[in-house]
Amino acid sequence: MIGVDVVGLDRIERIEREYRRSAHERLLDPGERERVGRLGPGESAFALAAALGAKEAWLKAHGRRPPDWAFADARYEPRRDACGDPRGGDGPPEAAAWFIDRFRADLGTPVEASGRVGGAPMADGWACHARLGRWLVAAVIL
Repeated sequence: MIGVDVVGLDRIERIEREYRRSAHERLLDPGERERVGRLGPGESAFALAAALGAKEAWLKAHGRRPPDWAFADARYEPRRDACGDPRGGDGPPEAAAWFIDRFRADLGTPVEASGRVGGAPMADGWACHARLGRWLVAAVIL
C-alpha cells in the first residue's frame, strides 16, 4: 500500500514561528521533539513538515486513522544516509528502495529525506520526501 501527502512549507514555517512549542507537543512524539528542538528555525520547519507529511501519508497508506489516534502517537525517524542512494547505510528494505527510486524519477527531483514511519497499532512504513517549490511531497510505502 502507498500513501501520499503534500505539505505547504510556508504554512509550516508560520506554525513553527507562532506555535513552535504547542505544535511540537501535538504533532511530534517525545523523541522527535528532542531531535527537532535542537535544530535551527529553517531546519526545524523542514523536519516538522517531513514528520507531519510522513504521518499523513502513512495514515493514507493504511486507509484509516485508528480510534483516539493523535500525531504524537507515531514517529518519523529520518535516515540521512538513505537520501542520495536509498540502498546506502541504514537504508530501507528492497521494496522501499525501488519505491524511492521511482518517486525520485516521477518527480524529477532529488529525495531530500527518507526514513521509517509508524506507531502502534499499525505496521510501520518507509517514507520519502521531495521539495517542489514551496511544497514538500511525502510518500509512504508499507
